[in-house]
Amino acid sequence: MYPWSFGMKKVQLAQLITTPTTVWTYEYQLPGDKLANPRAVYNSANSGSPVQKDWEIQGDKLLTNLTSVYIDYQFSVPEYAMPQYFVQLLKYMIAWHIAETITEQQDKSAKWQRVATGDPSENGRGGFLRTAMNIDGQNNPVRVIEDYSLIAVRN
Repeated sequence: MYPWSFGMKKVQLAQLITTPTTVWTYEYQLPGDKLANPRAVYNSANSGSPVQKDWEIQGDKLLTNLTSVYIDYQFSVPEYAMPQYFVQLLKYMIAWHIAETITEQQDKSAKWQRVATGDPSENGRGGFLRTAMNIDGQNNPVRVIEDYSLIAVRN
């Protein structure tokens, strides 16, 4: 639903000794705790501009021509490491999903859905979810665009 900052990591990938049988030169092992494909791929530890279209995912490997690869990715966070605002959101989401089954009252389910995700007019981005996203966003400030081809053209 949202790229929670507490569930993001940046790591350097380990280059494998095997070489791909495709157009790529190098093969890197993706982390075992990843939940999805990388959100960004970089060629240095400095978080400048992500590398665009110079890599490919095949299974649990990243194929590229880059000699050094760093990725930002979402990982599986253990329950004890989840922040309180996220735990509270999970409680509201669970209440929404089990309320009708337990109480046999559809209005209870609708009530907890509104608490968790807001009114239908908010497209599932309101309620406590919005509050949790705002709290989480304070931990993850917006990065400045350092190198972007459209800005370079202006000079």
